[in-house]
Formats: sequence, C-alpha cells, structure tokens
Amino acid sequence: MINFTWVAPKGMRILTSICLLMLAACSTTPSSSLALTFPFQVLGNEPGWSVRLNYDLAADVVLDTGSTRFNTTFTPTHHSTTHWVAQAKQGDDQLVLRIRAGYCNDTMSDTVYAYQAELVINDKVLQGCGRAAFDL
Repeated sequence: MINFTWVAPKGMRILTSICLLMLAACSTTPSSSLALTFPFQVLGNEPGWSVRLNYDLAADVVLDTGSTRFNTTFTPTHHSTTHWVAQAKQGDDQLVLRIRAGYCNDTMSDTVYAYQAELVINDKVLQGCGRAAFDL
C-alpha cells in the first residue's frame, strides 16, 4: 500500500480555513431566535395558501389556491425567542397563525425558508413556511 501525504502551502492553508469558516456560517442548524421582519409572508401548499402581514399586522389572506381572499388584522397573543402566535377573526371563522424559528423546506419549489408556519382556521390546520416579504 502506498501512502501519500500532501502538505498544503501556507497560502492554501489560509484559504482552506477561510472557506471552512464561510461554510460554517451557512450551517443547516435552525435559528434559535425569532426576529420577524415586516412585512412578513407565510405560505403553504395543498391547497395553496398565504398570509402577508404588514407592519401594523393587517393581513392579506389567500386560501384555496386563490379562490378565497380577504383582509383581516392579527392580534399577537404570544411572542418568545422561538415562536410567535397571533389570532384574527373573519366572519365566524377563528384564525390562529403560529410562526416558529427553524428551517422549513417548500418541496414544490425546493426552497428553504428560515421559519416554519402554521395557519389554523377553526379546526383546519395548514402547514407552511415563512420569510420576510419584499415589496415589489
């Protein structure tokens, strides 16, 4: 058996160290703190739905892949370093929006988001992901 030992030149070792530090900054470990930036958007699939929260927590809600749309205002009921919960009403329907720190993968678009989201309408639970919404 032949063993090869390669000693990287000094410049290469520094470059390797910098690359390792950069990769560590892109860690797949979920964020441990919740810092929402408004406007904020949560979205999910099957059926397609989304909630766009504005600075004042007024929300544009889209359900059933766009066939149901309405505006409402959420009222925060809980906020911690790991999750945020708010409630709203739309007619006779009670809405609860939960946002948690932690990576979320949208398998339809193969996009990874920094937040996990859940929208509960009465007894119906919709799972999704969240991100800062950008004004276009």
